[in-house]
Amino acid sequence: MPQSLVLDNEIQFSGYKLKEWYQGLDIKQFFTFIANPQANGKIESSPGESAFNLVYGSKVIAPVEINKPSWRGKLYDRGLNVEQMKADLDFVDKIYKTRMTRAYNLKFRARNFQVGNLVLRKAEKYGPIYKPNPNWKCPYKVAELVSAGAYKLQYQDG
Repeated sequence: MPQSLVLDNEIQFSGYKLKEWYQGLDIKQFFTFIANPQANGKIESSPGESAFNLVYGSKVIAPVEINKPSWRGKLYDRGLNVEQMKADLDFVDKIYKTRMTRAYNLKFRARNFQVGNLVLRKAEKYGPIYKPNPNWKCPYKVAELVSAGAYKLQYQDG
């Protein structure tokens, strides 16, 4: 039995009947503003997800289900739930990697150079932070195509 519940300020959670019921079960009731978590130090809500689901990774069991278990409560299997949560994390990781790859590929522009073309090479950062460094080094000449997108460079003079 929970000792306290943290709820958002929705009207369905603040009725006098619920307050009496919580008091009868010795459950303390606290309210939070989901829209402004910085002000109260509580969790921020994500679209389509409840705060409880974000914290605990499962749906909340309503107070009426505590004394009278529902089918969800009766069929709950902790081992299966842990496996499902791990699978969900793997799926989220794959989605994240896919989105990051797509974002990178949208910004990436492939360039093809021929032997003899003049190119600029990106300068590496060195020296003190307070001293400005150039972003590009002097023109180089493409000497050889090593592989797709990789070139051997030489100074323009030879």
